[in-house]
Amino acid sequence: MSKLIIPKASSWLIFYLFEFTPSIRTLSIGGLIVVFLVVFALVKCTRGPEEFSVAFDTDGGSAISTKVVEKGDVISPPDDPVKEGFTFTYWESDGNEFDFSKPITGDMTLKAVWEPIVFIVTFDVNGGSGINDQIVPFGEKVSKPDDPSRDGYDFTGWTL
Repeated sequence: MSKLIIPKASSWLIFYLFEFTPSIRTLSIGGLIVVFLVVFALVKCTRGPEEFSVAFDTDGGSAISTKVVEKGDVISPPDDPVKEGFTFTYWESDGNEFDFSKPITGDMTLKAVWEPIVFIVTFDVNGGSGINDQIVPFGEKVSKPDDPSRDGYDFTGWTL
């Protein structure tokens, strides 16, 4: 039978479970398996709940801190990030809108989806020939349209 020598300091637990002689402490392989199972059970019982991190990639928007959540819990949406020239639309995961009512089952990163801000510029021709509206993205300039015409008048320019 195989035997394993156990250091004196740890023999107190084994004394009650296994063969003991005053001059040498020994543990059979079967006893070693039992000790392993006892230690494993103690470690498993003392571990805290499993936790996961949910990070937020704002794609150039204002920073949002990572949230830590226990396995199976849900998270509430953070405050909407801010990004100049864009409106925040939603958070996505794997290309789909993230459902904040679903339990978290692993570490993940949610990415912000943005919609560019655009303006519709309308030209008041004051009775002259029509000019089409322009759709202008945030931060860009309006293109100068062709001058309108009106019988009996000379076009002198645009004003705000």
